[in-house]
Amino acid sequence: MDCNPQMSYFCSGKSIVMISRILTESISSRLGSGKAIIVMGPRQVGKTTMLRTLFPDTEYVLFLNGDEMDVRRLFENMTSTRLRAIIGNKRVVVIDEAQRIEDIGLSRPKKSLQVNN
Repeated sequence: MDCNPQMSYFCSGKSIVMISRILTESISSRLGSGKAIIVMGPRQVGKTTMLRTLFPDTEYVLFLNGDEMDVRRLFENMTSTRLRAIIGNKRVVVIDEAQRIEDIGLSRPKKSLQVNN
């Protein structure tokens, strides 16, 4: 199988495709549980590509990139009202490079983080 740099997690053999399938199935099975799903791994292994492939319909998915200053500012002094306004009618929120957002892992009131369950 030839490697496509844009889809690197599908490259070079059955084991990579198997890992990708296991990861996407694991993520899919946990959707709608009301819990955050965290995808971690080394840089440049295809995490973002996998998530964009798993969630291609941007009508109900909000993709945010923590590398962007304006996205980081969105999360400053977050309130549940502001969070609802940012999320709108989206059912899934993906925050790429979330570790760049100050206090992203701090506990918030549970009700403020539940979205369209």
